[in-house]
Amino acid sequence: MLTITERDIVTGQKAPDKQQAITMVAEGLVSRGLVAGGYGQGMQQRELQAATYLGNGIAIPHGTVETRDQVLKTGVQVMQFPDGVVWGDNGQKAYVVIGIAAGSDEHLGILKQLTRILSVADLENQLKAASTAEAIALMLNGQEKTLHFNANLIDRRFPARSMIEVKAASAGLLSYQKLVDSQFVSLMIAEDPVYLGEGFWLLSPISHARSSAMTFLTVADEISFNGLPVKALLTIAVGDDSCTAAMENLSTLIVEKDLAALLSMDSDGIVATFTAKQNKALANAHHYTILNSHGLHARPSAMFVHAIKGLNATVKVANATEGNGEFVDGRVMSNVMGLGLAKGHQLAVVVDGPDGGKALAAIKEAIASGLGEAVA
Repeated sequence: MLTITERDIVTGQKAPDKQQAITMVAEGLVSRGLVAGGYGQGMQQRELQAATYLGNGIAIPHGTVETRDQVLKTGVQVMQFPDGVVWGDNGQKAYVVIGIAAGSDEHLGILKQLTRILSVADLENQLKAASTAEAIALMLNGQEKTLHFNANLIDRRFPARSMIEVKAASAGLLSYQKLVDSQFVSLMIAEDPVYLGEGFWLLSPISHARSSAMTFLTVADEISFNGLPVKALLTIAVGDDSCTAAMENLSTLIVEKDLAALLSMDSDGIVATFTAKQNKALANAHHYTILNSHGLHARPSAMFVHAIKGLNATVKVANATEGNGEFVDGRVMSNVMGLGLAKGHQLAVVVDGPDGGKALAAIKEAIASGLGEAVA
């Protein structure tokens, strides 16, 4: 996947308006051999069609379909403007401008990553204040949230004589991998777990977790706590929302009274049980194949949003081909663009509301017509 490196970034720039900023970015793309001279004109024309302000202090100017023949090599030119440049339709300022040169859909990965970090708290001020290319690269590339749960975080048939020993052993698994701090461990030891049934208990402190992580520990011989049997303890350290799938899968096991099945699984089976995405929503969604050659980059995403504008319906969309099964609001351009939908990918759509049928019809027609681009 195309990523942003320090070599792509120039800090401390100034521009009176976005037209000048685009010119500067285009010149950077030309000087680095990524595009020919005519690409800059395409970037200016693209900006006239719709502002390329992405959000949170980031703008992503790029050329038109007609100027893609000016792209010599896929890449980006990033410029930081600490004073900001007015960019959005509502006067929003861009502090980091990312000029994108792409002849096909190689840039969709960057767009997907950028939309993922838009919700980062105080990102705009961080981009504004950053003094080095390294700092900006780290912010823009970000890190995908991941639940830490593997065979090293599972201990089966632990020789415990009390719940306090079970909690201490679980805390040790997390602490050894440096996933929690000493305050988290103290919380674990002090907090009473919740009984789930079938001899299973859950401990889920939400403070001082460095990242989301999970442990699974079973006891060698059944003990009791508060008059109830203890066969296993699940600990979920909640650092972010990456533990959502594990919590959903745990809920399913509880409802279906199938927790005991975990006792006969090997470590790989236990990990798979909790980390598997539940794709019931994907299975029940309407699916449409993306037909335009370059996928849902900025302009097609804007056309998608425009197609359902004004309809009284909620529209949730997901990438059913390469996504994580997560649905996002289809009325928000950055959400649609962030799905990373390339030609041939399946777009999953779920609608609700009085105009749900009209929304599906509009989406089907828009995709069939290429979302403003030629259908290959």
